Amino acid sequence: MRSLGRLGIPVWGVAANKLAPPFFSRYQKGGFHWNIDVDNASGSLAFLCRAAEKIGGKAILIPTTDDGALFVSDHASTLERHFLFHAVPPSLVHRLCSKSDMFFLAKEHSIPTANSVFPLCRQDVV
Repeated sequence: MRSLGRLGIPVWGVAANKLAPPFFSRYQKGGFHWNIDVDNASGSLAFLCRAAEKIGGKAILIPTTDDGALFVSDHASTLERHFLFHAVPPSLVHRLCSKSDMFFLAKEHSIPTANSVFPLCRQDVV
């Protein structure tokens, strides 16, 4: 928010908690209170579409959490009518949001990463 707001770009935030820090940023033009984890997908899509209409034009949509990134990638076809965002295949977003999948993805692409193990049960740990 601060980086875009300092450039004079109007920034709107969406957060589940009315006391979330972004709602108190001097760089935020406005905010919307919504908990994507509580409502179903259709309710959240309807909420975001209404928010886009209130903002006007096609706003840039930047998810800032794993859940938000998953939601945007899973519902890109609906959201792209109202927002601009980089479309990422849902399968890749799901892999990036999983610590074990991200580890194996990094290994597949020769990206240096710390060795990790992913025990499935207590015996694996022992």
